[in-house]
Amino acid sequence: MGGRPKVRVKVAEYALFVSAGLGVVLFAVDGISSKFFHDAFVAAPAGESVIALRVSELMEQIDVGLFSMLIIVFFGFTFASYGAALIQSDSFHMAYGWIALVLGIVAIGIGVYQAIDGLSTVITTYAFAGVASVLNLWVIVIGVNMWRRSGKAA
Repeated sequence: MGGRPKVRVKVAEYALFVSAGLGVVLFAVDGISSKFFHDAFVAAPAGESVIALRVSELMEQIDVGLFSMLIIVFFGFTFASYGAALIQSDSFHMAYGWIALVLGIVAIGIGVYQAIDGLSTVITTYAFAGVASVLNLWVIVIGVNMWRRSGKAA
């Protein structure tokens, strides 16, 4: 694989590195720090509860922003780049590339919508879960195909 597909794979690799960083930060903020702020809100005296509530709401907005960026970069740019590379390569059927490219573009749209409008039952719960599930299945199918090819080559 050379030329354009190789460049697109490099873009996907860089997106993976950025996604890893976003994932770690999201885990730290949402998985660790948020609990502290929510517990502080629950334990706040009556006069300070409004401030504690505002800080907790701010933490939620930071969570949504980080999660939106993770969707855009990981599920969007990474898979769209891999899909574009597969479309231009002779390694796999073009349909595999188109699936990843289209779902990557949809994921970018989901992430942007969520970043602008916040969490939504339809977009976040159903649309994102559907796109992420199909992309997970795509990774498994591509992985199995690669594994089979490596066995035939040996």
